[in-house]
Amino acid sequence: MAAAHLAAAHLAAVLLALAPLPALANAAPLALTGPLAAAVGQTAATPGIDADEAAAIMAAIMAGSASNPATAINAEEQALLQALSKARAPFPVTLDGRPATIGPLQPEAARFMDLIFRGNPNAGAQLQAGNPELQLHLARLYGLPDQGSVNQARMLMATDLMQAWRNSTVGNSYEPLRQKLGSANRLYEAAAPATRKSGRRLLFSAMDLVDRQANDSVPDFLYQWLKN
Repeated sequence: MAAAHLAAAHLAAVLLALAPLPALANAAPLALTGPLAAAVGQTAATPGIDADEAAAIMAAIMAGSASNPATAINAEEQALLQALSKARAPFPVTLDGRPATIGPLQPEAARFMDLIFRGNPNAGAQLQAGNPELQLHLARLYGLPDQGSVNQARMLMATDLMQAWRNSTVGNSYEPLRQKLGSANRLYEAAAPATRKSGRRLLFSAMDLVDRQANDSVPDFLYQWLKN
């Protein structure tokens, strides 16, 4: 599930950087600037970087990649990803010249980053089992400015919802699909604002795909409420 705009050579370097490494020791402050500094700065007041904050950082990186695909991921962005992969404790940075301390990635955030760069071959089974963390991660992926991430999240969610639709009939009041949608929506409603918004958009988009694959046989009332 690698980000579509990351060039192969740069991605290989990032994957190497994400391998488990010792904690940073006596590192000079990492200099961050512009939108990346702004995204990272949002994490400075909290202990560690959570999954929503990691998604905001990746959004800043991917937005830059989209505006200049030739560079894909620049040296500053790669240095940050390397530092985050190595850090086991907070480490110093400068944000547009201002000193700050950030990190490390919280466990859920580390798994979100791992999902982006390495994927998850068990994602389908975990969704079928109702894994809440993965459902939240898919919402975060769907909110990234990267079409590859959006498509991956939508396809995974649609595959899971299609199974629920196949088990749904008038006779059982479409309960399998209604339960699946309701459970996911309740999870997103309790999430951070950006994840809540992208989660509902993801559910609607995935259901739209399911409906089209099912030859428009899914009653609209089962999912149109997600647009509100």
